[in-house]
Amino acid sequence: MSHKPPNSHTRPIVQPAVKKKYFTLLLNLESISSFLA
Repeated sequence: MSHKPPNSHTRPIVQPAVKKKYFTLLLNLESISSFLA
């Protein structure tokens, strides 16, 4: 664990992209459900 760079622990680069992907997926799901309703 200690051999891991502290940089990645404080600020992961993947998180923002994953968050955006999740948000887009949620938005798509909402529009699909509203379209079906």
